[in-house]
Amino acid sequence: MNVANFLASGPLALEEKLGPFLWQISEYLAFQPTVVEEFLAVLPHSIDEARQLIEQYATTSVNDRWMDAPNRPIRHAFEVRHPSFSNPRFLELLRRYDVAIVVTNTPRWPEFRDITSDFAYVRLHGDVTTRPNGYSDADLDEWATLINGWLSGEGCADGRGRDVFVYFDNPDNRGTRSPFDAIRLQERLDGPRRPRTETPVQPALWG
Repeated sequence: MNVANFLASGPLALEEKLGPFLWQISEYLAFQPTVVEEFLAVLPHSIDEARQLIEQYATTSVNDRWMDAPNRPIRHAFEVRHPSFSNPRFLELLRRYDVAIVVTNTPRWPEFRDITSDFAYVRLHGDVTTRPNGYSDADLDEWATLINGWLSGEGCADGRGRDVFVYFDNPDNRGTRSPFDAIRLQERLDGPRRPRTETPVQPALWG
């Protein structure tokens, strides 16, 4: 999918509710450093940069109201599924272009717990074979320790705290445990928490 055309299709209309873009990579696509870098280099990190990209490269019609959205930062998160992405060069590219690696929790895909941007993005998929009843107290205690470290900065190499976005996605047990697991995790997190008004955007499955 052309990034400029996607941005022209409407997500900028979310304005202050626009959350991180989640870019998912097919499990059949192996790590190709040149291809990944070319893609990361295109991603805009502000509304103004997105407008410039649209004006230069979009081939579809654009609603003027979307183009008048006030400037604000844009964040991106990258979710990969092929084992070849377990490569230090991949993480280096994400840090260079200020893109978060998606932290997942499933035996089917590589699992990263690295901080590569100014925020962390966590998708707790769960697995029906190992967690038929959702996440255990011990599981959530472990995740809370990790997330609290990112929030405070104690778990980050540079000591700076991060915003952390956490989503529960348990399709194997039809999502019935996800809301309860989310509440139980929230109870374990330190400090004040504010409800998120941003909407995450899942634009494309590449490959």
